[in-house]
Amino acid sequence: MTISYDLAPAAAQLVRLASGVDDDQLGAATPCEDWPVAVLLGHLLGLTAAFTAAPATPIRTGFGNYLCLTEAADVDAVHARALAAGATGVWEPATTEWGSYRCRVLDPEGFEWSFGTHRPGEPRDDWSEGKRDDTGDDRTRD
Repeated sequence: MTISYDLAPAAAQLVRLASGVDDDQLGAATPCEDWPVAVLLGHLLGLTAAFTAAPATPIRTGFGNYLCLTEAADVDAVHARALAAGATGVWEPATTEWGSYRCRVLDPEGFEWSFGTHRPGEPRDDWSEGKRDDTGDDRTRD
């Protein structure tokens, strides 16, 4: 389950609060000990800038959602639909070296979505260099 948050109302409220602060109030105390108004506002505005810029950052964490699909054509179709809906391509649909077909997109809110034919935990019949043992690990056997 993915929960997304619309931060626009909070950002608008922050702008209203910040624009209502006079210069003579910047040194005033806040409920955050050792954080006068100026420091707290600077922190909040810095977080706002960081969250605004985060989806545009090219660094990917690898965290996100993975959806197992049955056919490569399904991966192609969901990739096309995601791009049409405003997602940014991270990995174009392609076959991996281990035989899965996958793609990854970044949705407009910055969440990564991966789609592929690999089913984690299920053995594959076409492991080329090793066989699965009873632990599920890949081990090359002599």
